[in-house]
Amino acid sequence: MSEVNEVTLSELVLSYLGGCPQHQAWIRVPEPLQRSVHIRSSVWEPWLAQGGYPLRSKSFCGPLPTETSAAAIGLLADLPMIGQPRRGRDRCISRKLLSDLAHKANSTSAATDLVRLWVATMMWGSGTSNGRGPWRTAQGLADPDLLAVLDRTFGLVANGKLRDAYSAFKVDGCGESYFTKWLWSASLGAGTATPTPLILDLRVRAVLGIVNRDSLQPRGASGYIKYVDQMSSVASTLNAKKGLHMTAEKLEWLMFERPARRSSGGLDREPCLFEWLRSRGA
Repeated sequence: MSEVNEVTLSELVLSYLGGCPQHQAWIRVPEPLQRSVHIRSSVWEPWLAQGGYPLRSKSFCGPLPTETSAAAIGLLADLPMIGQPRRGRDRCISRKLLSDLAHKANSTSAATDLVRLWVATMMWGSGTSNGRGPWRTAQGLADPDLLAVLDRTFGLVANGKLRDAYSAFKVDGCGESYFTKWLWSASLGAGTATPTPLILDLRVRAVLGIVNRDSLQPRGASGYIKYVDQMSSVASTLNAKKGLHMTAEKLEWLMFERPARRSSGGLDREPCLFEWLRSRGA
């Protein structure tokens, strides 16, 4: 069965970090990365309030249930403003904000707080460019099973039943790339047992494909659990060798990150693990 080559990955990451002081700084301190994302609230609002644009019949998801829509719009209004809005980006979502929302949901178990955390996770996961994130989020908000799925999977994550949580998440518009973000964000406030849920999206799979020489990471709950276990093992190996503050979460982010196309000053882009691996033909 195809799987992550732990020794190869740990050696490649160490070699890459040796020439990348920007990313070395991540693992010299124990604090988690904040991973902030700026969003355009004007783009998100119609999708959260009414399910999109009624005249666009193919993408319109509304009308949305009052409970889920109200929670989503309330979350959008409560997001912190950016000091100097740029290109329509006016609000910010960080790991700390997701952690705060997760702790709130864990303490109340209220449906509203679960929806707020899920919507924030979808926004954060959609990134600054938004892409299809608002539409996918509206699809989920319109799904009559959303509240039950969020409640069940949040509880499973809290009880360390990660395999069951992965298998139980079935919501419209929310595939593996997004619902593994939900499992991860839910764990931020749930006090889960190890291993901690990790995000597994197409970017991470692309790096795994290079490390495994283009063989595919297994799909489904079993493949996901193996990925989580192996990322935890690789992080522990790196820490034992170099006394670093690597975590499985930091390793996942290192595999995910891609540099901006070009800095505003026209300077060379910072490197990333994905491009470095491709250049080496690893």
